[in-house]
Amino acid sequence: MAKIKNNLFLKGASGTLGDQLTYRQFGDDTVVSAKPVMDPNRQPTEEQTKHRSKFSDAASYATEALESEELKAEYRKAAPKGKSAYNMAVSDYFNAPVVKKISLADNVVSVLAKDDFRVASLKVSILSAGGEVLEEGEATPNSVNREKWTYTTALTAEVLAGTTLRAVAKDLPGNEGTLDIAA
Repeated sequence: MAKIKNNLFLKGASGTLGDQLTYRQFGDDTVVSAKPVMDPNRQPTEEQTKHRSKFSDAASYATEALESEELKAEYRKAAPKGKSAYNMAVSDYFNAPVVKKISLADNVVSVLAKDDFRVASLKVSILSAGGEVLEEGEATPNSVNREKWTYTTALTAEVLAGTTLRAVAKDLPGNEGTLDIAA
């Protein structure tokens, strides 16, 4: 595979030349590689079929998400050099957010949650020792640090003793990340 830079004739080229070379665009780069050869008799594995289906869903999500000019600009801004807003949206579809930390102080539940693009919402649940939901609601994002979220509970410290705190973070494609801790 070779990269072509600043070549007036090949800049922006894409497609196959004869049966030997394939030109592709990755960001601002033109890449030349040998033409891929597919065995027509080879059947995809079950895992490949699942991945292809998920990739198709990711491509559909990216196409739909980029119809919003605002979201397209955000994905473009978040994309590293050489990646497009579309690439970033596809990547976002494949990566679920991660809830890193939950803490409780003075009836305020603080949560640290991270995503490769952005955590869109975060729900906090307070569960009894038996797993019954005592209280739940949407946490509020910090206006400065998008990874920090807070939720103020109406329960007293006595009721909170022995409970489980659960935080479920969702990103724009709908992926979820969860963390449970003992209060």
